[in-house]
Amino acid sequence: MFYGSYVGFGGHVGDAGYVPAGAVMFDGVADYLTWTPIKTASSNTDKTISFWCKRSKFASVQFVLDVGSNNDQIQFTATDALEVSLNATTDTQYTTKASFSDPTAWTHICVAFDTNNGTAALRKRLWINGTLQEDAVLANHSDPSDGDNVDWMKEGIEHNIGRRGNNSQFFDGYIADFVGIDGTAYEAENFGEYHATTGVWVPKSPAALTFGNNGFWLNFADSARIGNDASGNTQSVMTTAHQHADDTDGGMTHANIKYNGTERFIYQSFMVDSTATIEAVGLKIGSAGAGVIGVRIETNSSGSPSGSLLDSNAKNDSYTISGQTGIPGTILEGLQYIALDAAVTPAANTLYWLKVIAVSGGHGTHGTSISLDTSRIDKYVIGTSKRDTTNGNSDATFTNFACDIYFEIYQTGTNIFSSRSMGTDNISNRAAINDTKQIGTVKMGLDPVTQEGGTLDYHTDLTPLPNAAAGPPGRSNTTYAVQGGNNYVMGTINKTSGKWYWEYILLDDLDYGTIGSGGGTSISGNNGFTAGIADPTLAGSTISNGWGANPGAAFSPSDGTYGQYKVNNGTATNYDTSGGTGARPTNGDVLAVKLNLDDDEIAWGVNNTFGTDISISSGTYTPIFGRNTTSDCGTVVFDSEDFKYTPPTGYSALTSSVLGVGDTATLNPLSKGYDEGPTITRGGQHAQADTSGNISSVNATIPLGSGKWYWEHQLIAPATDGSTAFNSISVGVTPSTSEAATSMLRASSHYVGHGNGLGWATRGTLTKKYSAGTATSYGVSYTTGDTLQTYLDMDNGKIYWGKNGTLMNSANLSTGTGFAFDNLKTLYPNNQMVIPAFGHYVGEKYRTRFSAAEWRYTPANSDYKEIATQNMTTPLVPDPSLFYNTVTYTGNGTAIGSGGLAITGVGFQPDFVWLKCRSNDSSWMLFDSVRGATKFLQTNSTGVEDTVAESLTAFNTDGFTLGNNSSVNVSSRTYVAFCMKAGGAAPTQTYVVKVVSDTGNKYRFDDFGTSAVALDLQEGGTYTFNMDDSSNATHPFSIGTAANDTVYTSGITYFLDGVSKTYAQYTSGFAAATTRRLIFTVPASAPALYYWCSAHSGMGGAVNTNSTFGSSNFSGSVQTRVTAASNGGFSIVRYTGTGSNLTIGHGLDRAPEFMIVKSVDGSRTWVCYHSGLARTDPETDYIAMGGGGNNGGDPVVDDATQWNDTAPTTSVASLGTGGALNTDTSVGIAYCFAKTPGLIGIGCYIGNQGTATGPYVHVDDGHHGFKPAFLMIKAAQDGGSGYDWFIYSNKTTNVYNTAVNANLNEGLVSANRDSAISTVGSFPLQFTSTGFRVTGSNLSHNKSNKRFIYVAFSEEAFGDNIRPPSS
Repeated sequence: MFYGSYVGFGGHVGDAGYVPAGAVMFDGVADYLTWTPIKTASSNTDKTISFWCKRSKFASVQFVLDVGSNNDQIQFTATDALEVSLNATTDTQYTTKASFSDPTAWTHICVAFDTNNGTAALRKRLWINGTLQEDAVLANHSDPSDGDNVDWMKEGIEHNIGRRGNNSQFFDGYIADFVGIDGTAYEAENFGEYHATTGVWVPKSPAALTFGNNGFWLNFADSARIGNDASGNTQSVMTTAHQHADDTDGGMTHANIKYNGTERFIYQSFMVDSTATIEAVGLKIGSAGAGVIGVRIETNSSGSPSGSLLDSNAKNDSYTISGQTGIPGTILEGLQYIALDAAVTPAANTLYWLKVIAVSGGHGTHGTSISLDTSRIDKYVIGTSKRDTTNGNSDATFTNFACDIYFEIYQTGTNIFSSRSMGTDNISNRAAINDTKQIGTVKMGLDPVTQEGGTLDYHTDLTPLPNAAAGPPGRSNTTYAVQGGNNYVMGTINKTSGKWYWEYILLDDLDYGTIGSGGGTSISGNNGFTAGIADPTLAGSTISNGWGANPGAAFSPSDGTYGQYKVNNGTATNYDTSGGTGARPTNGDVLAVKLNLDDDEIAWGVNNTFGTDISISSGTYTPIFGRNTTSDCGTVVFDSEDFKYTPPTGYSALTSSVLGVGDTATLNPLSKGYDEGPTITRGGQHAQADTSGNISSVNATIPLGSGKWYWEHQLIAPATDGSTAFNSISVGVTPSTSEAATSMLRASSHYVGHGNGLGWATRGTLTKKYSAGTATSYGVSYTTGDTLQTYLDMDNGKIYWGKNGTLMNSANLSTGTGFAFDNLKTLYPNNQMVIPAFGHYVGEKYRTRFSAAEWRYTPANSDYKEIATQNMTTPLVPDPSLFYNTVTYTGNGTAIGSGGLAITGVGFQPDFVWLKCRSNDSSWMLFDSVRGATKFLQTNSTGVEDTVAESLTAFNTDGFTLGNNSSVNVSSRTYVAFCMKAGGAAPTQTYVVKVVSDTGNKYRFDDFGTSAVALDLQEGGTYTFNMDDSSNATHPFSIGTAANDTVYTSGITYFLDGVSKTYAQYTSGFAAATTRRLIFTVPASAPALYYWCSAHSGMGGAVNTNSTFGSSNFSGSVQTRVTAASNGGFSIVRYTGTGSNLTIGHGLDRAPEFMIVKSVDGSRTWVCYHSGLARTDPETDYIAMGGGGNNGGDPVVDDATQWNDTAPTTSVASLGTGGALNTDTSVGIAYCFAKTPGLIGIGCYIGNQGTATGPYVHVDDGHHGFKPAFLMIKAAQDGGSGYDWFIYSNKTTNVYNTAVNANLNEGLVSANRDSAISTVGSFPLQFTSTGFRVTGSNLSHNKSNKRFIYVAFSEEAFGDNIRPPSS
């Protein structure tokens, strides 16, 4: 059944501000929508389907769309590929090589048919996220024949959304903006566009498109009418249900009529909720003899058919049907449309009768027999059924016929009856109750978790039919039956203010059998039923069926003279809801509640007559319904669409406002851990631990690097090991990177917070908090129905817990006191991300409430938000393409003298180009702008820097230029280049200038230890010299073409106290000024320059300006030349060694967590620093890259001398005396990478070799992760010897969320080898919208309990405010 259908769409916000109105969750078990068009299709050859989806279950066949019986389908396969099929004249099928297994990603799918197109490839096209899927990325690709018919949106053919037509292979996940176009083959650009800032595919409104006769647009804007067609076509059909066995209850729900020599008929009353013109009735027939069917629409007379036609021009029409063959109890083909002679227009909200007749057709006793199933007419049809019992037509006459028909009524031109709902709606929770999130409102329901005894059952109309198929207990129209004492159930929404109204239909004297059983012991009597309000935090028998709720108020129609009420479990007081008549409420009456929380009053009414207002205490309340003894029941009505009466002025149906849109966290079915992961259901909201005795855990889908967050964890059922308690259920957080597989919260013997996790756990009455395995007594115990609350403050490194609205440890979120832990900053340094995590023991069942619409409690502090993209800050780098790109190219073998090969499309001028031949064995070539063009190093070699004129000869504004060197440009060979920007072509930098006494006065920069140094300035860079220090007062700082002489003027401006000056004014006013600036933008081809004092000689030094990039950095113990993108998290550092411990300035504003360092002039090992090499003290370790063979595959080396046993800081990196990096006067190059939100992720994961799900890694960028464009992995623990550095990218691999190359069958390259790019083979790896997932068990990627490090660059950031998360 459909539980919690309606959610805010987590897709993208378009450039024009378009946001899809909502999304529907399909539970993967029984949720689906069906629709059968009646109008003639606009075209049989030109069609388009477009929709957005987010999956919640993987590795199973799931249908998104199934049309008719011809296998016209859109489905996800068991390998998570997407398959589109059209079985027309010839079988045609598209199957992607890419897989789609990202539980956080929204994916846009567009399919267009134009089967009359003369070009075969254009007859059927598939786009995914705006990209046309061509042969290279498709595993199967066959085109339709010219003129093939397409059944999509064709009249008379059933369409199933969310399941296969044979009632199997249901879709589990979310769907938004489902659009069908009849008559036009639209391209994807009509439904989406690339965002102007980020380049991400985002939605576009389809409102202006031409939908055609049977086109539709399901935007899911109205949670009560999921099938509402927003296209303007109103392509909707009255909801009808699936067949049930015949019964003899006398109603039309399962009724048969048979011609037996005399006309027989059935009446069904109906009412349309808006004026609708009816032109036809559809009957779908199972097995039956041939016969004649008549239909007519009659007016009402005192609650019965009048015998008069609604329109005198409409005759008692008939239709001859042929014999039908089928199997009773199933939905069969044979939909027959019976047109009225003239269309009729019933008035809105007026009772009419549909008459269906079996008439003489010369078939005698074997004539027409009909069974009409209207159990799902739902709220759109209000009324009762009548049978023709004259002429000897007894109930027995109507049973045991193997013929089933259900009916539909069609509006002129648009096939609509009384509903705005599209087709058969088997999504039972159409009123959007328990688990519902939508844009605008969420409606009240009953919450089974709060249920104390009794039975909740779902019914589909206002006259409950308990023998109908049961549905979710959260449905608005829910029957609550009590079969024991002191039972109650509460609502799903809490209120502290406002005026609210709801109804309850009393059914306590009906004799219809046990709820949902189809028969059995009758329920009758009128003893102690109550309806009212209660504090939502109350629980247990003290509530006493709502009568004892304190705070609370309840009314019982069965007590006292006319009924009684209680407030706060006080004195029972007589209360008259009859308007003075003294009549007691009874079976069939409508008991209403009006709750005025603005004035703290409540009143009850019966059949729209209210008693006096009763004062209540101020507070937070939710509806409650209960029963004191046995056998009471009734139907709760929260949905305004179903109200019997209009609410009093100023009162509204109970709803909860939801603001904003975005992708909300769920449980992650691919990130389950210890021992056996739980079973995840209902769109990633519910979990049940394995029942075989194992412990298990699961993480959420969205990592958290900053911000304040709140979520809830509601306990549904305890362990199934014979105990009645929650033995080891736990809540908390786990680090996203350092222990990805094993630090999930582990629930066993109170043990939670394994690895570096933080958690709160209970075992019976004993509760503890855990930090990295250390336990401390904490909090109170919890049990069934309790709600555990987590408050996570990543900004201040604190976590708090609460239960049922009460914070533990007397915490105060405003002052930051009473926390459970305040060690997140030290436990997770460098803004390391964490993930909400949940642990549990055998069979324990719970529900997570990440969405604000579903919270049972309002957070104690409004700074704490739901984990959803609309609450996430924009990352430091919202557009990663400004700093990183991968390009591929094919060589042309042209020498520079003949023009060479210009590589374009990088999008910026790169400072770093690391390229490799893809198709042949060839060395890695690494070029950078600091060492200059034509100079390269090879990462598969320990060799020195080499210079080759025909290699990379220039860094250009949009790429680079190559000569015909065999490693970079051989004709017809394919290559890949990984490009990064550091400082770029126009860096900016400020130097603080002071004058010191050093064998005379000398200039010194940034308090560096050496004076009058040679200064490196980059052509195109802008440099500000700050001379505010008083030591400069009599020493005007100048730049000239000769030492101590000849002022240089190009690109130089002077400022004193913020005012621009000429050079003469500058020197004359220098001493008196408070602030002094010289700003120099270095022109191209600047001459040799010097800095000097205009008043004194011998104080300065040379200024080196040339096309080689980089600027002097004085942060370390040695001067370095650096080009750095501080916000881009990447710098290139050139240094000269001393043979002694030293520090080098890296130019970033945060500590680098990954460095690749190499001696330029010595044949020495490439040495790498990575913060994930060890849980603690990674500065004592290094790992090698390069040298070929296993040299680059060596595991971590424990050697503190390489980094001088010192981790990098926000300004410098330390080099020791290990020899490979720092010998006397040796020149070295360091590539430094800092974790950068939205751009660079650095971390590690622990392997789980042999586990089917594999490590699921959220790339740690200190924010919320991202989808990688580049990923490099290395085994970094014992047993890692010989395992290469593996590189995956979005250009040498397929797009979406897989790293398997769908084009060249390649997926990885080894950074330390010269071999051609390898096929993926046993190295499968998938990209996700927040990171990646290792799906194979190859030891180089995934060895049990071994550490692997990674570095990733972003394709697109997750969760910035430019748009919600990407696909």
